[in-house]
Amino acid sequence: MRATKEGVCGLCRTPKELCDSHIVPEFMNKPVYAADHKMIGFKENDSGVKSYRPQKGLYERLLCVSCEGHLNKFYEHPHISTWEALCRWQEQSSLRISYGVSEKGTEFADVEGVDYSSFKLLLLSILWRASIAKRREYRSVTLGPYEEKIRQMLLERNPGPQMLFPCIVTLLKSPVRLIAEPAKGRYAGHTTYQFIITNVSLWFFISNRTEQEPMLEVALKEDGSFQALVSEPEEIPVYNSTMQWLRRTKASLSRNRS
Repeated sequence: MRATKEGVCGLCRTPKELCDSHIVPEFMNKPVYAADHKMIGFKENDSGVKSYRPQKGLYERLLCVSCEGHLNKFYEHPHISTWEALCRWQEQSSLRISYGVSEKGTEFADVEGVDYSSFKLLLLSILWRASIAKRREYRSVTLGPYEEKIRQMLLERNPGPQMLFPCIVTLLKSPVRLIAEPAKGRYAGHTTYQFIITNVSLWFFISNRTEQEPMLEVALKEDGSFQALVSEPEEIPVYNSTMQWLRRTKASLSRNRS
Protein backbone atom coordinates (compact mmCIF):
# COMPACT_ATOMS: atom_id res chain seq x y z
CA MET A 1 0.00 0.00 0.00
CA ARG A 2 3.06 2.28 -0.33
CA ALA A 3 2.39 5.55 -2.16
CA THR A 4 4.28 5.57 -5.44
CA LYS A 5 3.12 8.23 -7.89
CA GLU A 6 1.26 11.52 -8.16
CA GLY A 7 -2.20 11.40 -9.68
CA VAL A 8 -5.89 11.94 -9.02
CA CYS A 9 -7.37 9.46 -6.58
CA GLY A 10 -10.24 7.53 -8.14
CA LEU A 11 -12.35 7.64 -4.97
CA CYS A 12 -11.90 11.07 -3.37
CA ARG A 13 -10.95 12.73 -6.70
CA THR A 14 -8.11 14.63 -5.04
CA PRO A 15 -4.61 15.05 -6.53
CA LYS A 16 -2.40 12.92 -4.25
CA GLU A 17 0.28 10.27 -4.18
CA LEU A 18 -1.31 7.05 -5.42
CA CYS A 19 -0.90 3.47 -4.19
CA ASP A 20 -0.59 0.19 -6.03
CA SER A 21 -4.25 -0.64 -5.48
CA HIS A 22 -5.57 -4.17 -5.91
CA ILE A 23 -8.66 -4.48 -8.09
CA VAL A 24 -9.66 -7.71 -6.32
CA PRO A 25 -8.74 -7.44 -2.61
CA GLU A 26 -5.55 -9.30 -1.83
CA PHE A 27 -7.13 -11.65 0.72
CA MET A 28 -9.39 -13.03 -2.03
CA ASN A 29 -6.30 -14.05 -4.03
CA LYS A 30 -5.01 -16.43 -1.33
CA PRO A 31 -6.37 -19.71 -2.80
CA VAL A 32 -4.55 -18.98 -6.08
CA TYR A 33 -1.05 -18.79 -4.57
CA ALA A 34 1.36 -21.72 -4.68
CA ALA A 35 3.57 -22.66 -1.72
CA ASP A 36 6.10 -19.95 -2.69
CA HIS A 37 3.32 -17.32 -2.55
CA LYS A 38 3.33 -16.87 -6.31
CA MET A 39 0.57 -17.43 -8.84
CA ILE A 40 0.57 -18.15 -12.55
CA GLY A 41 -0.46 -15.17 -14.63
CA PHE A 42 -0.59 -14.21 -18.29
CA LYS A 43 0.40 -10.85 -19.73
CA GLU A 44 -1.46 -9.95 -22.90
CA ASN A 45 -0.41 -7.21 -25.29
CA ASP A 46 -0.66 -6.45 -28.98
CA SER A 47 2.22 -8.83 -29.76
CA GLY A 48 0.79 -11.82 -27.94
CA VAL A 49 0.61 -13.46 -24.52
CA LYS A 50 3.39 -14.34 -22.09
CA SER A 51 3.20 -16.29 -18.84
CA TYR A 52 4.71 -14.98 -15.61
CA ARG A 53 4.56 -15.64 -11.87
CA PRO A 54 3.46 -12.56 -9.90
CA GLN A 55 3.72 -12.42 -6.11
CA LYS A 56 0.39 -10.64 -5.71
CA GLY A 57 -2.89 -10.12 -7.53
CA LEU A 58 -3.53 -7.57 -10.25
CA TYR A 59 -3.09 -3.98 -9.15
CA GLU A 60 -2.89 -0.47 -10.55
CA ARG A 61 -2.24 3.03 -9.23
CA LEU A 62 -5.83 3.99 -8.47
CA LEU A 63 -6.28 5.31 -4.93
CA CYS A 64 -4.55 7.45 -2.33
CA VAL A 65 -3.42 6.04 1.01
CA SER A 66 -6.46 7.48 2.80
CA CYS A 67 -8.97 5.94 0.39
CA GLU A 68 -7.12 2.60 0.40
CA GLY A 69 -7.52 2.70 4.16
CA HIS A 70 -11.21 3.60 3.80
CA LEU A 71 -11.95 0.52 1.65
CA ASN A 72 -9.87 -1.72 3.87
CA LYS A 73 -11.30 -0.52 7.17
CA PHE A 74 -14.99 -0.40 6.29
CA TYR A 75 -15.39 -3.08 3.59
CA GLU A 76 -12.47 -5.48 3.26
CA HIS A 77 -11.17 -6.20 6.75
CA PRO A 78 -14.64 -6.83 8.28
CA HIS A 79 -15.33 -9.57 5.73
CA ILE A 80 -12.11 -11.57 5.46
CA SER A 81 -13.63 -14.34 7.58
CA THR A 82 -16.99 -14.02 5.79
CA TRP A 83 -15.35 -14.58 2.41
CA GLU A 84 -13.27 -17.51 3.67
CA ALA A 85 -16.40 -19.11 5.13
CA LEU A 86 -18.22 -18.80 1.79
CA CYS A 87 -15.25 -20.25 -0.10
CA ARG A 88 -15.08 -23.21 2.30
CA TRP A 89 -18.83 -23.59 2.77
CA GLN A 90 -18.33 -23.28 6.51
CA GLU A 91 -20.30 -21.36 9.10
CA GLN A 92 -18.39 -18.97 11.35
CA SER A 93 -19.38 -16.88 14.37
CA SER A 94 -22.58 -15.06 13.32
CA LEU A 95 -22.62 -16.39 9.74
CA ARG A 96 -25.07 -19.25 9.18
CA ILE A 97 -25.22 -21.37 6.01
CA SER A 98 -27.85 -24.00 5.27
CA TYR A 99 -28.07 -26.03 2.06
CA GLY A 100 -31.10 -27.22 0.14
CA VAL A 101 -32.54 -28.27 -3.20
CA SER A 102 -35.60 -26.65 -4.76
CA GLU A 103 -38.51 -28.58 -6.26
CA LYS A 104 -36.94 -27.98 -9.67
CA GLY A 105 -33.66 -29.51 -8.53
CA THR A 106 -31.75 -26.23 -8.15
CA GLU A 107 -29.14 -26.39 -5.41
CA PHE A 108 -28.82 -23.38 -3.14
CA ALA A 109 -27.36 -22.18 0.15
CA ASP A 110 -29.30 -19.88 2.47
CA VAL A 111 -26.84 -17.48 4.08
CA GLU A 112 -27.73 -15.38 7.14
CA GLY A 113 -25.86 -13.05 9.46
CA VAL A 114 -24.01 -10.88 6.92
CA ASP A 115 -23.68 -7.14 7.51
CA TYR A 116 -25.72 -5.81 4.59
CA SER A 117 -24.06 -2.43 4.24
CA SER A 118 -20.38 -3.35 4.37
CA PHE A 119 -20.66 -6.65 2.46
CA LYS A 120 -22.66 -5.15 -0.39
CA LEU A 121 -20.21 -2.27 -0.66
CA LEU A 122 -17.27 -4.70 -0.58
CA LEU A 123 -18.70 -6.47 -3.63
CA LEU A 124 -19.51 -3.20 -5.40
CA SER A 125 -16.00 -1.93 -4.69
CA ILE A 126 -14.59 -4.77 -6.81
CA LEU A 127 -16.92 -3.93 -9.70
CA TRP A 128 -16.14 -0.22 -9.39
CA ARG A 129 -12.36 -0.72 -9.23
CA ALA A 130 -12.57 -2.92 -12.33
CA SER A 131 -14.44 -0.12 -14.12
CA ILE A 132 -11.91 2.62 -13.33
CA ALA A 133 -8.89 0.36 -13.96
CA LYS A 134 -6.98 0.71 -17.21
CA ARG A 135 -5.62 -2.85 -17.27
CA ARG A 136 -6.53 -4.94 -20.31
CA GLU A 137 -7.92 -7.65 -18.04
CA TYR A 138 -10.78 -5.35 -17.01
CA ARG A 139 -11.52 -3.70 -20.33
CA SER A 140 -15.00 -5.27 -20.50
CA VAL A 141 -16.18 -3.47 -17.33
CA THR A 142 -17.55 -0.08 -18.35
CA LEU A 143 -20.13 1.24 -15.89
CA GLY A 144 -20.69 4.59 -17.59
CA PRO A 145 -22.83 6.93 -15.42
CA TYR A 146 -23.25 4.20 -12.80
CA GLU A 147 -19.53 4.44 -12.04
CA GLU A 148 -20.02 7.83 -10.38
CA LYS A 149 -23.08 6.61 -8.48
CA ILE A 150 -21.15 3.68 -7.01
CA ARG A 151 -18.17 5.93 -6.21
CA GLN A 152 -20.45 8.13 -4.09
CA MET A 153 -21.94 5.07 -2.38
CA LEU A 154 -18.47 3.81 -1.46
CA LEU A 155 -17.31 7.20 -0.27
CA GLU A 156 -20.44 7.83 1.82
CA ARG A 157 -20.76 4.22 3.05
CA ASN A 158 -24.27 4.14 1.63
CA PRO A 159 -25.31 0.72 0.21
CA GLY A 160 -28.72 1.87 -0.96
CA PRO A 161 -31.71 -0.50 -1.10
CA GLN A 162 -31.51 -4.18 -1.97
CA MET A 163 -32.43 -3.78 -5.62
CA LEU A 164 -29.89 -1.05 -6.32
CA PHE A 165 -27.00 -2.77 -8.16
CA PRO A 166 -27.78 -6.25 -6.77
CA CYS A 167 -25.34 -9.14 -7.02
CA ILE A 168 -26.18 -12.85 -7.24
CA VAL A 169 -23.59 -14.99 -5.44
CA THR A 170 -22.84 -18.53 -6.63
CA LEU A 171 -20.77 -20.99 -4.61
CA LEU A 172 -18.77 -23.36 -6.81
CA LYS A 173 -19.01 -27.04 -5.90
CA SER A 174 -15.50 -27.86 -7.14
CA PRO A 175 -12.52 -25.79 -5.95
CA VAL A 176 -11.20 -23.40 -8.60
CA ARG A 177 -7.75 -21.80 -8.30
CA LEU A 178 -8.65 -19.12 -10.77
CA ILE A 179 -9.51 -15.44 -10.90
CA ALA A 180 -11.20 -14.98 -14.24
CA GLU A 181 -11.31 -11.91 -16.42
CA PRO A 182 -14.82 -10.50 -15.88
CA ALA A 183 -17.39 -10.82 -18.63
CA LYS A 184 -20.04 -8.32 -19.68
CA GLY A 185 -23.43 -9.67 -20.70
CA ARG A 186 -27.17 -9.07 -20.96
CA TYR A 187 -30.01 -10.72 -19.10
CA ALA A 188 -33.69 -9.80 -19.60
CA GLY A 189 -32.68 -6.30 -20.70
CA HIS A 190 -30.21 -5.72 -17.85
CA THR A 191 -26.47 -5.16 -18.28
CA THR A 192 -24.59 -7.74 -16.24
CA TYR A 193 -21.00 -8.37 -15.19
CA GLN A 194 -19.81 -11.76 -14.04
CA PHE A 195 -16.66 -12.46 -12.03
CA ILE A 196 -15.14 -15.70 -10.80
CA ILE A 197 -12.93 -15.17 -7.76
CA THR A 198 -11.61 -18.61 -6.86
CA ASN A 199 -14.58 -20.54 -5.40
CA VAL A 200 -17.18 -17.78 -5.70
CA SER A 201 -18.93 -16.32 -8.73
CA LEU A 202 -20.36 -12.78 -8.57
CA TRP A 203 -23.06 -11.76 -11.05
CA PHE A 204 -23.82 -8.03 -10.91
CA PHE A 205 -26.96 -6.49 -12.43
CA ILE A 206 -26.58 -2.85 -13.51
CA SER A 207 -29.88 -1.36 -14.60
CA ASN A 208 -32.61 1.09 -13.64
CA ARG A 209 -35.18 -1.72 -13.69
CA THR A 210 -33.71 -4.30 -11.34
CA GLU A 211 -36.66 -4.06 -8.94
CA GLN A 212 -38.77 -5.65 -11.70
CA GLU A 213 -36.58 -8.77 -11.98
CA PRO A 214 -37.99 -11.65 -9.85
CA MET A 215 -34.80 -13.72 -9.80
CA LEU A 216 -32.99 -10.92 -7.95
CA GLU A 217 -34.92 -11.77 -4.82
CA VAL A 218 -32.02 -14.12 -4.02
CA ALA A 219 -29.60 -11.17 -3.78
CA LEU A 220 -28.37 -9.79 -0.46
CA LYS A 221 -31.24 -8.37 1.59
CA GLU A 222 -31.14 -5.57 4.12
CA ASP A 223 -31.67 -8.10 6.93
CA GLY A 224 -28.26 -9.61 6.11
CA SER A 225 -29.50 -12.73 4.32
CA PHE A 226 -29.19 -13.97 0.76
CA GLN A 227 -29.63 -17.18 -1.17
CA ALA A 228 -26.48 -18.27 -2.94
CA LEU A 229 -26.77 -20.57 -5.92
CA VAL A 230 -24.65 -23.72 -5.88
CA SER A 231 -23.14 -24.83 -9.20
CA GLU A 232 -20.31 -26.70 -10.83
CA PRO A 233 -17.78 -24.32 -12.43
CA GLU A 234 -18.72 -25.65 -15.89
CA GLU A 235 -22.23 -24.22 -15.41
CA ILE A 236 -20.78 -20.68 -15.26
CA PRO A 237 -20.27 -19.13 -18.74
CA VAL A 238 -17.28 -16.99 -17.75
CA TYR A 239 -15.50 -20.09 -16.40
CA ASN A 240 -15.91 -21.95 -19.70
CA SER A 241 -14.72 -19.00 -21.79
CA THR A 242 -11.72 -18.52 -19.48
CA MET A 243 -10.73 -22.19 -19.67
CA GLN A 244 -10.99 -22.16 -23.46
CA TRP A 245 -8.74 -19.09 -23.57
CA LEU A 246 -6.26 -20.73 -21.19
CA ARG A 247 -6.08 -23.89 -23.30
CA ARG A 248 -5.45 -21.86 -26.45
CA THR A 249 -2.87 -19.70 -24.69
CA LYS A 250 -0.97 -22.65 -23.19
CA ALA A 251 -0.93 -24.40 -26.58
CA SER A 252 0.41 -21.25 -28.23
CA LEU A 253 3.13 -20.80 -25.56
CA SER A 254 4.11 -24.45 -25.93
CA ARG A 255 4.46 -24.10 -29.71
CA ASN A 256 6.57 -20.96 -29.29
CA ARG A 257 8.93 -22.68 -26.84
CA SER A 258 9.38 -25.65 -29.15
